[in-house]
Amino acid sequence: MKCPRCKLINPDVAQRCDCGYDFQSKSVQQPYDEKYARPNIGLRILAILLFIGAGFVLMAGAVLEFISTMDLGGLFGGSHGAAPRHIFLPVTFIVSAAMASLLVVVAVGLWNRK
Repeated sequence: MKCPRCKLINPDVAQRCDCGYDFQSKSVQQPYDEKYARPNIGLRILAILLFIGAGFVLMAGAVLEFISTMDLGGLFGGSHGAAPRHIFLPVTFIVSAAMASLLVVVAVGLWNRK
C-alpha cells in the first residue's frame, strides 16, 4: 500500500507509515522516524531574520569604519577627549564581527532545531 503523504510503499497489513500517516483514521500521528519530522517553520523564519541581521551588523561596522577614516573635525579623534582613529577602527571591526558571529551561531542553532 502506498502512503498518500510520503509515497512510501508499505505492507498491506501496515496500520501506520513511517512518516506518521495512519491508514485507518487517515490522519497524521507522530512519525516513527525522525527524518520524517517536519521542522518548526517559526524557528526557520527567526533563523533567516538573524542571518539578515548579521549582514546588517557587518554593514554597519563597515560604514562606521569608513566614517572613522574621514576627517570630521575631531569627531573620531584628536580634540575633545575622543579616542584616536587608530584605536577606533579595530574596535569597530571587532565589535561588529563579534555581534555578527553571535547572530550567526544562534541562527544556525535555531535552523537545526526540530
